[in-house]
Amino acid sequence: MCKGTAKETGDFGKLFSVDHIEEMRAQGEYMVPHTGLLGKNGNLILLIISFIVSWLMSLVSPIIVIGIAYCLYLIGASCLGENPLRV
Repeated sequence: MCKGTAKETGDFGKLFSVDHIEEMRAQGEYMVPHTGLLGKNGNLILLIISFIVSWLMSLVSPIIVIGIAYCLYLIGASCLGENPLRV
């Protein structure tokens, strides 16, 4: 016999038991924000580092596109018999 999901029954209150919730809170810091080794400041530092890494990655993607376009230009020019790297 299949149990109904919370979406089907509309009762999200029985999704986890109280014991299960307490165990997840005790074992997993992701369930209780601002706890752990560094606390609230640690979360802020993690957020700042994540933002900087994301920003740097967004700067790298146009460089990759420009590099691919340049390689395609070199391939196309060499197919036409020109040597674009010759000075």
